[in-house]
Amino acid sequence: MSGRLLERTYWPWAGLIGGPVWYAAHDLAFYLSGVNCERGWIAPLIQVVALTGALGCSYLSYSSIDGSAGHRRSFAGTVGTGAGLLFSVAILYQALAAFVYDGCAR
Repeated sequence: MSGRLLERTYWPWAGLIGGPVWYAAHDLAFYLSGVNCERGWIAPLIQVVALTGALGCSYLSYSSIDGSAGHRRSFAGTVGTGAGLLFSVAILYQALAAFVYDGCAR
């Protein structure tokens, strides 16, 4: 698959990948919560990596928006950008919670 075809076809929808990234980060941080009690940097690191991935996917969607390219591609880029930013906000809130609360208090 050529780079231009990839850019035209899939990049506008890249922001929607933020949803699975958010879900994977949430589950991975939950499954590793026992280990996070011993090493408090694991859950925040997972959230920061997920936030970087979701913002990167949102940027790919944003960079694919071109007013002269056609309405379908601009619509897809706008939807991808909005979805990616929405998932990034959710991941950011979980990251802030992971930095503040370690979940080990009983």
